[in-house]
Amino acid sequence: MGSFSSRGQRLESGEAQIFSQWLPLRSWDMTEPPLKLARVAEPAPVSAEGPATEAERASVARAQPQDGGGKKAPEAEQQQATPPEAEVPQGPAGTVTVLSMAGREMAVCTPVPANVAALKAAIEAQTGCPPALQRLVEQEGTRMFDRDEEALPQEDLELLMVIDETPMFSWDHKGNPGNAMLEIDGSVVKCPNLTTDYVNVLTREPMRSGVHYYQFIMHHIGDEQWCGVAADPEQAGPRYSGRYLKAWTYYCGRMRSSSASIVDGTGCLHAKGRAVKEFKKLKPCGDVIGMLVDLDRAAIAFELNGELQGACAIPKDTPLWVLTHVDTPRDHVELVKLSLQDAPQESIEGLSGALLEITGGTPLRSQYACEDANRLG
Repeated sequence: MGSFSSRGQRLESGEAQIFSQWLPLRSWDMTEPPLKLARVAEPAPVSAEGPATEAERASVARAQPQDGGGKKAPEAEQQQATPPEAEVPQGPAGTVTVLSMAGREMAVCTPVPANVAALKAAIEAQTGCPPALQRLVEQEGTRMFDRDEEALPQEDLELLMVIDETPMFSWDHKGNPGNAMLEIDGSVVKCPNLTTDYVNVLTREPMRSGVHYYQFIMHHIGDEQWCGVAADPEQAGPRYSGRYLKAWTYYCGRMRSSSASIVDGTGCLHAKGRAVKEFKKLKPCGDVIGMLVDLDRAAIAFELNGELQGACAIPKDTPLWVLTHVDTPRDHVELVKLSLQDAPQESIEGLSGALLEITGGTPLRSQYACEDANRLG
């Protein structure tokens, strides 16, 4: 990147000329003022009886010292004798130019923000990229700006921005109300300390736009599992059953049941509290759920081990968090985000084909429609 400007540390030639013109004003202020005070006219003689007229009384009042001793000039005359302050020349405010790895200009911020957090907020306003996904580094790669509270040098800067999607496939441990029961290592979640019936686990950051392909590697399912996307991050933790989620999910089925019920037996598309269409039931260990999400088209497709199971609509212009639902202490789920080139062609075509209608599905709970319609929207 270009070298930092030295403005503010030394004066440029034009500023030096201004400064040289300013110096005599300051030295003039510290020595005998060149201006001479006007000689005060002596008052006209006054009779023993005092001033006879209003004009004479005014003349006498003007001649009397204002401070009682006549040692100082009037304040107004002192102000007239003091030269105006000259302004010190100021350097430029500085500009941050943010480039992509290919060298394309992505954002320009003038003046330089106070710290990294303020800079990331300004970049988000211009690019739409959330601060959590921004990785900022000097163009030469010698310094990374990764601490929000770090102050930025108030000079011209050129930074490279890398979009890091890791928070979109890393489970959120810190923000989960049930985090004491969870063991999370990046994209892997276990729950050996589970003391409640279940815990919903969401990613650290949502998807906001574009097309994304995920896989849920189901290392172990103890009873029930839901894997998909949710629109409300407040659903994280042990408060919401899988059947009360405002979510669009692949229900894995109940492992210890032979029931053919799409509500709590076999695999199924569960969307916003309704069982929509039967999907294949998973085995307790080793199956992989694929999930292709197109937020621009507002559609989602699910597959099992590469075989399309179905696709449905999702909300437009709504951030969506990836979700899983652990249910027993032995549950073990790994989330992987892959390139779109890894998505099965059948799933890609499924997004543009006829989508499953979710409004006519079977309510997951008999009271669901009347009790929770307002909560789920």
